[in-house]
Amino acid sequence: MNFSDGSFWILTVIIGILILLVGWLGKEYGKNQVQAPIVELKALFNKLNDSLTKLLDFMARQDEKNLNTNNQIQLLWNKISSMRLEAEERGSIFADIKHKVNNLEAYSEELEEKYQENKLSILRHDEKIEDLNNKFFEHLNNK
Repeated sequence: MNFSDGSFWILTVIIGILILLVGWLGKEYGKNQVQAPIVELKALFNKLNDSLTKLLDFMARQDEKNLNTNNQIQLLWNKISSMRLEAEERGSIFADIKHKVNNLEAYSEELEEKYQENKLSILRHDEKIEDLNNKFFEHLNNK
Protein backbone atom coordinates (compact mmCIF):
# COMPACT_ATOMS: atom_id res chain seq x y z
CA MET A 1 0.00 0.00 0.00
CA ASN A 2 1.07 3.52 -0.67
CA PHE A 3 0.16 5.91 2.15
CA SER A 4 2.09 8.87 0.85
CA ASP A 5 -0.72 11.24 1.76
CA GLY A 6 -0.32 10.50 5.50
CA SER A 7 -3.65 8.69 5.92
CA PHE A 8 -1.92 5.66 7.48
CA TRP A 9 -0.44 7.78 10.24
CA ILE A 10 -3.75 9.52 10.88
CA LEU A 11 -5.48 6.15 11.18
CA THR A 12 -2.74 4.89 13.51
CA VAL A 13 -3.11 7.92 15.79
CA ILE A 14 -6.92 7.57 15.86
CA ILE A 15 -6.67 3.88 16.76
CA GLY A 16 -4.09 4.66 19.47
CA ILE A 17 -6.28 7.36 20.98
CA LEU A 18 -9.26 4.99 20.96
CA ILE A 19 -7.22 2.30 22.69
CA LEU A 20 -6.10 4.77 25.37
CA LEU A 21 -9.68 6.02 25.74
CA VAL A 22 -11.00 2.47 26.15
CA GLY A 23 -8.31 1.73 28.73
CA TRP A 24 -8.97 4.88 30.69
CA LEU A 25 -12.76 4.41 30.58
CA GLY A 26 -12.34 0.80 31.63
CA LYS A 27 -10.28 1.86 34.60
CA GLU A 28 -12.74 4.60 35.61
CA TYR A 29 -15.85 2.51 35.13
CA GLY A 30 -14.19 -0.51 36.70
CA LYS A 31 -13.89 1.47 39.90
CA ASN A 32 -17.60 2.12 39.91
CA GLN A 33 -18.47 -1.42 38.87
CA VAL A 34 -20.31 -0.17 35.79
CA GLN A 35 -19.66 -2.59 32.93
CA ALA A 36 -22.42 -1.72 30.44
CA PRO A 37 -20.75 1.40 28.94
CA ILE A 38 -17.49 -0.53 28.51
CA VAL A 39 -19.27 -3.28 26.58
CA GLU A 40 -20.93 -0.67 24.38
CA LEU A 41 -17.60 1.08 23.89
CA LYS A 42 -15.93 -2.22 22.96
CA ALA A 43 -18.71 -2.87 20.44
CA LEU A 44 -18.20 0.61 18.98
CA PHE A 45 -14.46 0.02 18.91
CA ASN A 46 -14.97 -3.28 17.04
CA LYS A 47 -17.24 -1.53 14.51
CA LEU A 48 -14.65 1.21 14.11
CA ASN A 49 -11.93 -1.38 13.67
CA ASP A 50 -13.99 -3.16 10.96
CA SER A 51 -14.65 0.15 9.21
CA LEU A 52 -10.98 1.08 9.31
CA THR A 53 -10.03 -2.35 7.96
CA LYS A 54 -12.50 -1.91 5.09
CA LEU A 55 -11.12 1.57 4.44
CA LEU A 56 -7.55 0.27 4.34
CA ASP A 57 -8.59 -2.55 1.98
CA PHE A 58 -10.37 -0.04 -0.25
CA MET A 59 -7.31 2.22 -0.28
CA ALA A 60 -5.09 -0.76 -1.16
CA ARG A 61 -7.39 -1.68 -4.06
CA GLN A 62 -7.34 1.93 -5.28
CA ASP A 63 -3.54 1.96 -5.14
CA GLU A 64 -3.48 -1.29 -7.12
CA LYS A 65 -5.92 0.14 -9.69
CA ASN A 66 -3.81 3.28 -9.99
CA LEU A 67 -0.70 1.17 -10.47
CA ASN A 68 -2.43 -0.90 -13.18
CA THR A 69 -3.66 2.28 -14.87
CA ASN A 70 -0.17 3.79 -14.76
CA ASN A 71 1.28 0.59 -16.22
CA GLN A 72 -1.29 0.62 -19.03
CA ILE A 73 -0.55 4.28 -19.76
CA GLN A 74 3.18 3.53 -19.87
CA LEU A 75 2.62 0.58 -22.22
CA LEU A 76 0.47 2.74 -24.52
CA TRP A 77 3.07 5.49 -24.48
CA ASN A 78 5.82 3.00 -25.37
CA LYS A 79 3.70 1.63 -28.21
CA ILE A 80 2.96 5.12 -29.54
CA SER A 81 6.66 6.02 -29.37
CA SER A 82 7.69 2.88 -31.24
CA MET A 83 4.99 3.49 -33.86
CA ARG A 84 6.21 7.07 -34.31
CA LEU A 85 9.80 5.89 -34.77
CA GLU A 86 8.61 3.23 -37.21
CA ALA A 87 6.63 5.83 -39.17
CA GLU A 88 9.65 8.15 -39.30
CA GLU A 89 11.82 5.28 -40.51
CA ARG A 90 9.27 4.30 -43.14
CA GLY A 91 8.92 7.93 -44.15
CA SER A 92 12.66 8.26 -44.73
CA ILE A 93 12.70 4.97 -46.66
CA PHE A 94 9.73 6.15 -48.73
CA ALA A 95 11.43 9.49 -49.42
CA ASP A 96 14.60 7.66 -50.47
CA ILE A 97 12.65 5.34 -52.79
CA LYS A 98 10.71 8.28 -54.24
CA HIS A 99 13.98 10.12 -54.90
CA LYS A 100 15.43 7.04 -56.64
CA VAL A 101 12.27 6.59 -58.73
CA ASN A 102 12.43 10.25 -59.77
CA ASN A 103 16.09 9.78 -60.71
CA LEU A 104 15.20 6.67 -62.72
CA GLU A 105 12.38 8.51 -64.50
CA ALA A 106 14.73 11.36 -65.39
CA TYR A 107 17.38 8.88 -66.58
CA SER A 108 14.75 7.01 -68.58
CA GLU A 109 13.66 10.25 -70.29
CA GLU A 110 17.30 11.07 -71.00
CA LEU A 111 17.85 7.62 -72.52
CA GLU A 112 14.70 8.00 -74.63
CA GLU A 113 15.98 11.34 -75.98
CA LYS A 114 19.38 9.80 -76.80
CA TYR A 115 17.64 6.85 -78.46
CA GLN A 116 15.59 9.21 -80.65
CA GLU A 117 18.73 11.23 -81.50
CA ASN A 118 20.63 8.04 -82.38
CA LYS A 119 17.70 6.81 -84.46
CA LEU A 120 17.66 10.09 -86.41
CA SER A 121 21.42 9.95 -86.79
CA ILE A 122 21.21 6.40 -88.14
CA LEU A 123 18.48 7.44 -90.58
CA ARG A 124 20.67 10.34 -91.80
CA HIS A 125 23.62 8.00 -92.16
CA ASP A 126 21.42 5.55 -94.07
CA GLU A 127 20.35 8.39 -96.37
CA LYS A 128 23.97 9.43 -96.89
CA ILE A 129 24.98 5.84 -97.60
CA GLU A 130 22.10 5.52 -100.06
CA ASP A 131 23.11 8.79 -101.73
CA LEU A 132 26.72 7.60 -101.96
CA ASN A 133 25.56 4.27 -103.39
CA ASN A 134 23.41 6.07 -105.95
CA LYS A 135 26.31 8.34 -106.92
CA PHE A 136 28.63 5.35 -107.15
CA PHE A 137 26.22 3.45 -109.41
CA GLU A 138 25.65 6.58 -111.51
CA HIS A 139 29.35 6.97 -111.83
CA LEU A 140 29.69 3.32 -112.87
CA ASN A 141 26.84 3.66 -115.35
CA ASN A 142 28.37 6.77 -116.86
CA LYS A 143 31.64 5.04 -117.62
